[in-house]
Amino acid sequence: MSVRRTPAAPISDDMLLAGLGAGDAEAAVGFVRRFQPLVFGVAVAVVGDYGLAEDIAQQAFERPGGMLRFTTHGEGRCVRG
Repeated sequence: MSVRRTPAAPISDDMLLAGLGAGDAEAAVGFVRRFQPLVFGVAVAVVGDYGLAEDIAQQAFERPGGMLRFTTHGEGRCVRG
């Protein structure tokens, strides 16, 4: 499964997660680009240090047991594992 974004049809969160579940590298890049600012913002609010928040945000996307613990069920529906 290849998830590609066109200007006329942005990829939904569900499609990005389905692509992640299928091992699609483009979906992984799209997911990180979409949610990294939010994750970084939350990390800054929690720890109050930009450098540490960058490390936390990066680790959240790198670690299989971290934020990306999602599985797909049915037709593109995703739930947290």
